[in-house]
Amino acid sequence: MIAEDKLVAYVLNTAHRRGGSKATLLLAFGYDPAHWQRLADDLRRFHLPRNADRMRETDYGMRYEIRADLLTPSGRLLTVRSVWQIDSGATVPRLITLFPDSRNEVPMTSFPLYEDAILLIDLPDDGLRIGDIGTVVERHAVPGVQPGYSVEFFDLLGNTVAVVTVPASALRRPAPGDRPVVRPAEPALRTE
Repeated sequence: MIAEDKLVAYVLNTAHRRGGSKATLLLAFGYDPAHWQRLADDLRRFHLPRNADRMRETDYGMRYEIRADLLTPSGRLLTVRSVWQIDSGATVPRLITLFPDSRNEVPMTSFPLYEDAILLIDLPDDGLRIGDIGTVVERHAVPGVQPGYSVEFFDLLGNTVAVVTVPASALRRPAPGDRPVVRPAEPALRTE
């Protein structure tokens, strides 16, 4: 079972605040929400016949992870991992999610606007710590100085916590294995 809503509202939704990067990659390979059925058909064709790479029993049923290439609408191969589950008492696997395999990652030398970046330094005056995730909102180029970026940080409700401008060396791109983490909010230090 592959739900239309799963593909349209999440996997192929570039506006999704966390999953949008996978949608951007899938769109670059020719998949789009208006023709979501193509991705569903390709998953059935290229993934379901394969053996699972990982299996794990959960309280809700058996979960399977499959790593395989898709022959995309662009004619290029894209390696993705799909996660399926056969719920307890059911006999049909259900698509949980899919994501690009890490070997598709292309290193970037700059940070794209409006994408996530991870802070590599503590900024106590702004209540920010190493590992906080923000959105790059502007690039700054000044002769003789390394490129800088303005980054907006939010809480999980979407409220802006801080906007800072830092050198590129204070940021890194998200990598496979990174996960959002919740920690108690620290008030920003104010000197008045």
